[in-house]
Amino acid sequence: MDKMALIKELRERTAAGMSDCKKALEASNWDVEEAISFLKKNGKIKAASKANRVSADGLLVEAGDNNRAVLVELNCETDFVAHGDEFVALANTVAKTIVANYELVKENGAEAALTLKAEGSDESLADLISSYSAKCGEKIELRRFALIDAGTGQSVSTFVHINGKIGAILLTNGVNAEAARNVAMHLSAMNPEYIFTDDIPSYVLERFASEFKEPAGFENKPEKIQETIRKGFVDKKISEVTLLSQRLIMDESKTVEQYLKDNKLSLIKAIRFGLGEGIEKKETDFAAEVAEQMNKSM
Repeated sequence: MDKMALIKELRERTAAGMSDCKKALEASNWDVEEAISFLKKNGKIKAASKANRVSADGLLVEAGDNNRAVLVELNCETDFVAHGDEFVALANTVAKTIVANYELVKENGAEAALTLKAEGSDESLADLISSYSAKCGEKIELRRFALIDAGTGQSVSTFVHINGKIGAILLTNGVNAEAARNVAMHLSAMNPEYIFTDDIPSYVLERFASEFKEPAGFENKPEKIQETIRKGFVDKKISEVTLLSQRLIMDESKTVEQYLKDNKLSLIKAIRFGLGEGIEKKETDFAAEVAEQMNKSM
């Protein structure tokens, strides 16, 4: 047994001090995983050292079925970790655990999710995430999730792109899994600003109307014709920013709303996630970082 190698491994995985690592390993019969648990229980893992770091990479994952499903965003710091087998497995475990405990999460709110016992593990999701964070050395964070349960005559559909960076979940009246998934795919790809026309604030509609430019000879047209032209302009602007009014990317002869109707569906709710959206990523000057580390070591 190379005790120094085990101490080094534990330090790299936890950022704990050398003496703390040695004590933890001695108390755990030199079992690294047990030592990590020991350090956690005794507050020696320096999770705080990662608190101010930005985790804007990661994966979107889906879990569930047409009766109940979840869309999850789990963040890390780098694309390298995000596409590692362990991180992918962790993200899927998080999603499966949340959807399997729908009633508890619904009753107690989003914070309850981290206290759930992870699927296939004796640890909570929070502990599982903390353990992997210690192992990979990056800040791992369950940023958000959208959990939807279908009622009678309703259906839940999800879509996550193969790159794990965009995804959507929606609830419809009616059941047609393929058609609903196509709309979720459209929502993911097109990223409209609004779902329903009623979602558009009045000030945006007023802005659309103010952007209208009268064409030549407009003033000579009857008032009703002018109103029709103005309305057509605003309707076109609305169709560009509203999901139901957009032309379906798979069949541009139809709007999304018409496509749903043709497939005996109507939209109740739709949510889109873009990985890391809204998170300000820190730009790293690697040359400066290396220089800083060299200066510290001198």
